Amino acid sequence: MINSICDTNGNLVHTKEAITDVFQSYYQDIFSKKHKEEFLIDNLDWKPISSLHHSHLCKPFEEPEIKKTIISISNEKAPGPDVSQCFSTKCSGHTLRETYPESFRISIIKWKNKKTKGFVLKLDLEKAFDKISWRFIDFILEKKNFPDKWRRWIKACISNVHYSILINGNPKGRIKACRGIRQGDPLSPFIFVLAMDYLSRLLLHLEARGDNDSYIDNLQMALSLFERASGLKFNHSKSTISPVNIPADRTTYISNKLERSQKTDSWRYSQISKGGRLTLIKSSLTSLPTYQLSTFRAPVSVYKEIEKHWRDFLWKGNQERQSSNLINWKTCTSPKEWGGLGITKLKDTNKALLCKWMWRYHTEPNPLWKRCIDAKYSKDHQGDIPTVAPRLFSLSNLQNATVKEAWDQSIGDWNIYPRRPLNDREAQYWKNIKISMPPYEATEAKANLFGVLKTKTNMQLHQQKT
Repeated sequence: MINSICDTNGNLVHTKEAITDVFQSYYQDIFSKKHKEEFLIDNLDWKPISSLHHSHLCKPFEEPEIKKTIISISNEKAPGPDVSQCFSTKCSGHTLRETYPESFRISIIKWKNKKTKGFVLKLDLEKAFDKISWRFIDFILEKKNFPDKWRRWIKACISNVHYSILINGNPKGRIKACRGIRQGDPLSPFIFVLAMDYLSRLLLHLEARGDNDSYIDNLQMALSLFERASGLKFNHSKSTISPVNIPADRTTYISNKLERSQKTDSWRYSQISKGGRLTLIKSSLTSLPTYQLSTFRAPVSVYKEIEKHWRDFLWKGNQERQSSNLINWKTCTSPKEWGGLGITKLKDTNKALLCKWMWRYHTEPNPLWKRCIDAKYSKDHQGDIPTVAPRLFSLSNLQNATVKEAWDQSIGDWNIYPRRPLNDREAQYWKNIKISMPPYEATEAKANLFGVLKTKTNMQLHQQKT
């Protein structure tokens, strides 16, 4: 039950009529705002459909064709879908980060094996289905050589739409759509893929012309032209560029660099004190690379370049002038309890976020990514120590330790550091477990990747070491 809501001016409204007006105004702006088309480029390599497919699209259904289709259906089947049509794009218990690294893996491995240099571009669109221009869709279909009659059918399907808003169980208002395609319509994904083909053709056109000297400028131009033509808008905070086979010092996470510049440029002429800039760094700038740091281990040069940007913004604002640092950066990145400013080190954040995967590995039931890890790295794995030997685990003083801490350099072997001496049976059982464990050198890389079990503990440990 919705009892109150804030309007566009930030005022809290409580009456049913006012709540309905707020919702209707919001969705009216999404669906009814017409887009002014600009720069519809038509000299691209469109790869139109063949003349045979062109003629077949509008070919009338014939009785033998219908009869053949019905007869081909099994006696136990019925025409139409035989599965549930209830589909959600947001699956419970799943996060984008689970599929994000795996979706890159196949293509990146192929590139690396072939020594191909390039970038993997991931783009996020705001309200992609709701804001796409109908004129833009028709333009794409025309350039793809779809028949005029078929294009009119598509236009009738997507434009004959009215929306009502369900508020507290009752439909309110009636909005006539002027753009967008419907969620859940089987035709919508096909139309959207065709529309996105425009961006692919545009990038290929720039590449064919040899416009690679200023990659970022041309990429920004292509994205801007696509936005102005389609009515869509890219969400730069969720879009990334990942380099492949390119040195880190030449890339330094270009997408984050662009986004940080946009952030600080918007604060350039604001009269913000050093205390205010410190707050902006801790609340806004430090959160920008979180998505990437949760997935990949960043190079040291990236840490330095991003933290240099923070440091310059803290002491100089965004002005191109010389300014001395009042406090060294090590003190700035120390906790307030230790006399620092409390800015988190990127290296600590990166390791802590990667450590969260270890926590999820032990707490989530059996997700797909966990099964992939087990299949690839633990073929002979019979389970972790808490599962295989809960008695020994309860006696250990290193229940939350890293792999590195569990290695006893004095004896050159694994050690659980029990709270009391082990009896003969426990000692023999621990000896059998150690035989099946890999050597320290083979596990050190995994220790660096996952670290300790808890994110907060990992942050504290790394701060103490530095």
